[in-house]
Amino acid sequence: MVNMVLYQREGEQIASFVKDGFDPQTLVRQYSVTKSIASLLTGICVDQGHIQSVNDQVSFYTDAYQGSVCAEICLKHLLCMDDGCVDDAHCGVNEADDPIAFYAAAKRVAEPGAVYKYQSRPANMLGHVVRAATGKTFQEIAQGYLFKALGITDFKWECDSIGNSYGSAGLYLRAADMLKIGELCLDKGVYKGQRVVSEAWIEESCRSHNAGGPPENTSYGYYWWCREFKKEHFYYAAGMRGQRIVIRPDCNEIIVIASDPDHGSNPWSLIELLLK
Repeated sequence: MVNMVLYQREGEQIASFVKDGFDPQTLVRQYSVTKSIASLLTGICVDQGHIQSVNDQVSFYTDAYQGSVCAEICLKHLLCMDDGCVDDAHCGVNEADDPIAFYAAAKRVAEPGAVYKYQSRPANMLGHVVRAATGKTFQEIAQGYLFKALGITDFKWECDSIGNSYGSAGLYLRAADMLKIGELCLDKGVYKGQRVVSEAWIEESCRSHNAGGPPENTSYGYYWWCREFKKEHFYYAAGMRGQRIVIRPDCNEIIVIASDPDHGSNPWSLIELLLK
């Protein structure tokens, strides 16, 4: 069930929809759109020099994973969902008393970089590594840089038992602020004339790095989905139950869809209609 749609071309709103009874100021649970925001925040950390390279192993920034299979994982593997590990399907990080021990207990099933598998653990683990590298959580980096630059003041970000912002989900934003994220990406890291994240990071993170797979069944970047439709290439952030930020560089367009967080569904048919 779609609550709100914003469709912008060349900086001008060309269409919008607000469901009767839906307040546009509502904070919308982003689900996995959170991952795409985490990618932008990681890019800011790279730009600022806190992270030297996404090819660094996580053990370069923290010794918490020494002795585990996770020590050999690079940040790029976490960003591309191809770290070759799986976690305990019977226990989620939300229930773990020690989230870092939960991440470190992951089992190796493939060599890092070899096999894509969509999970929550890599993005949550990345949040811990970023905090180790910067001394700040994703929420704190967002407040100090990304959201500050975009004028996003009304949001919520859930965290685990040791205070790390979830990188996989847990962020709540207004639909209008989802659009700001799209504007930043469409303008290659610039928002209203201010450089927020490097163009190099936008280009690298929003291009295909592997063939991807479920749940969107298309190729994958650094927590962004990449797709072609009628020979047009575009990329997007996707959250469960119909949350979407679609960026169409070729057309200079952005599509934002905010859906009911409890009863929403995949809005691909609506997106196809808008792409025509």
